Amino acid sequence: MIQITPSAIAQWSAAAVFLNVLLTRLGVPIPSAALLLFAGSAVASGRLSFGHVLLAAVATALLGDSVWFTAGRIYGRKLIAALARRSYAVDSGMRTTSELFERHGAPIVAVSKFVPGLGLVTPPLMGTTHIATLAFFL
Repeated sequence: MIQITPSAIAQWSAAAVFLNVLLTRLGVPIPSAALLLFAGSAVASGRLSFGHVLLAAVATALLGDSVWFTAGRIYGRKLIAALARRSYAVDSGMRTTSELFERHGAPIVAVSKFVPGLGLVTPPLMGTTHIATLAFFL
């Protein structure tokens, strides 16, 4: 069993949340939910600041999404085609996200974060549309 000291949790947890969420938002296939649950339990026990964890998670999610959104704006459909060739699941996610965006508009961006397979494909796909940058981030 892995033993992590309380001082290590207090010192490194916000940074670990930042790095883990950033890598996840950029598409590295690592689980972020487990680390977020661990950080939440550290917050609940008083070993970690809720504000630090929340800031790290939100700022990193916005940073990772902005990278993909900007890539979608710059490279457009070429990027979408390249991502779709990478995996059938990505291709399927692109079609689903595109259909949902056409039906429901910009609010689907917020919902897609909680649907497996859609969270990664939504930002570059939204970058290829004419959605305002501010509307995407809000």
